[in-house]
Amino acid sequence: MNIVIVDDEIVIRRGLRRIIELSEIDITNVREASDGREAYELLLKEPCDLLITDIFMPIMDGLELITAIRQINKTLEIVILSGFGEFHYAQEAIRHGVMDYILKPMNPILVKGVLDAVQHKLVQRKRSISLQSQCYNRCTGYVDKLVEALWQLDMQQIQLGLERIEIEVCELPLNEPEITQVYIELLSWIVTKIEAKGGTYLHLRESINIQLIENEMANKRRFSFAIQGIADVIRLHCNWGQREPIRDAIDYIHTNYANSELTLAELLQLTGLSATYFYELFKAETGHNFKNFLIRLRIEKAKTLLNTSEYKTYEVGERVGYTDYPHFAKIFKSLVGLSPTDYKKHNGGL
Repeated sequence: MNIVIVDDEIVIRRGLRRIIELSEIDITNVREASDGREAYELLLKEPCDLLITDIFMPIMDGLELITAIRQINKTLEIVILSGFGEFHYAQEAIRHGVMDYILKPMNPILVKGVLDAVQHKLVQRKRSISLQSQCYNRCTGYVDKLVEALWQLDMQQIQLGLERIEIEVCELPLNEPEITQVYIELLSWIVTKIEAKGGTYLHLRESINIQLIENEMANKRRFSFAIQGIADVIRLHCNWGQREPIRDAIDYIHTNYANSELTLAELLQLTGLSATYFYELFKAETGHNFKNFLIRLRIEKAKTLLNTSEYKTYEVGERVGYTDYPHFAKIFKSLVGLSPTDYKKHNGGL
């Protein structure tokens, strides 16, 4: 481990160096700096694995150093030295991605505990990078074939490509978070390769809610869901007239809004789209997600009935899909600003 110690007190620096040298962690080099600017220049010349810095120093203090370093190195592990009266500043540093802090005067046992934690994290990171690199090397050919299958919308080859990639990933000793991260990065790689083909796919990433896909993958741990979503978008890019599945869904909602058991699952079955891309396309078409669209439609229909019919307010609720009148009244008032009864009176309903 390559370490840089930053403190304006030489006694602190030397004491910490001694503790580090007596610890059992694997040390490559320990360098010292007396202020933030000197440390910054050291790190520009030769990066390190761990930066241990005091907060209050002349010229450039610890917080300024951390802020500057984070501009050029997002992954550097940082531990701060903090006195008992400096905890507020320690909290501020932690918001900048500091891993831990060491209280002065230093306790060798506690310092060693922090060093052990840093070393463990670095070992895990190197292991993860190594395994991911192996995965990419093993998957390159299959990714290229999968991209071509997506380009051609060859669903049989897409399925074969998915199976081969999942086999290769599963053969590596990755834990669950690492598997999810590998799939997320493979997904980004695939999107980049498709965009590189140009044409209507040049801005494919803009049509894909990567964050939504990542959440779905993290929850379901299935790469195939994400790839199916990409296939959905490509299919719609191939023929934008195929926005019709969404229009069919909208027509279906207008026809069946009074059904209190109307669900998103029915619309997914009707359109054949994945949940992720139904959400994206439906919102692009209507400006709302399915739930909000249905609520607004039901309330508009309720307003019409309150204005033009002799139905009692609870009957109006039932006729637009609400079997629970208090729930209907609450939603109605939140959108209209009046209760159904007051709205009927105010608008001179029958």
